[in-house]
Amino acid sequence: MPELPEIETIKRYLEKDLIGRKIKGVKVLNKKSFIGDKKKILNSKILKIERKGKMLIFKLDTDKRGSQRRLMRINSIGLNLVFHLKLTGQLIFYNFLRNSEIKKYTRVIFILDKGLLIFNDARKFGWVKVLDDEDLNYELSKIGKEPFDLNFKYLKEIFSKTKRPIKIVLMDQEKIAGLGNIYANEALFLAKIHPLKPANKLKDSEIKNLLSAIKKVIKKAIKLQGTSFRFYVKPDESKGSYQEEFLVYQRNDEKCLRCKSKIKYIKIDGRGTFYCPRCQKI
Repeated sequence: MPELPEIETIKRYLEKDLIGRKIKGVKVLNKKSFIGDKKKILNSKILKIERKGKMLIFKLDTDKRGSQRRLMRINSIGLNLVFHLKLTGQLIFYNFLRNSEIKKYTRVIFILDKGLLIFNDARKFGWVKVLDDEDLNYELSKIGKEPFDLNFKYLKEIFSKTKRPIKIVLMDQEKIAGLGNIYANEALFLAKIHPLKPANKLKDSEIKNLLSAIKKVIKKAIKLQGTSFRFYVKPDESKGSYQEEFLVYQRNDEKCLRCKSKIKYIKIDGRGTFYCPRCQKI
């Protein structure tokens, strides 16, 4: 947490406020949270904001040589500011800053020509990195396809190579980028697949159902601007609303929305897992 829908929501919010703004200063309050030389990004302009999996990427223009710079930089390497929020990270934007906005878990403050961007992280697992295009491409090469890019052939191939429980495979970022614990639970329920079922035992029909379920869940979660459960908030500090639509996640001992059986809770590889024992038979 946050997963793809939350990061996509943050991206869409920040695009409205940050595109074209310059980074005038960087205050690092926790050294482990910021990786790279902050001097490289001073006075750089935010040209574009992208999302890959659970990573948020600011494409920067660091050239300050005037209107002809594009002709001089055709073959140059670009610079990027990359965020990974991990479990408890937040990105909050303020047009101006009051002391009350500095939290005990504020890790990095980006001072812009108009406004401030605050990186909070209670658990200190998240990070901000300054990466050139080459290093960024290396980071991105380690993650799998995104949910909306998945197809039956790809899923069948990756599932056929492992006996691991299907839920663990769904959360493997090297296989599927952006899908985490919440939406893996929800998609498996929609597809009527037990989370402990070995991935290589899924039938073709189950793979097709799961593919459809993943895309349906992610699409709905983006529409509802993510799940505000514990730490996730949007850059304006408002909340998403997917948590009001949970199918099984965090619904232990409540009635299944389909068959009225009680939702069960187990741990798989240390992660809390919710399922209906009648709808999702192993």
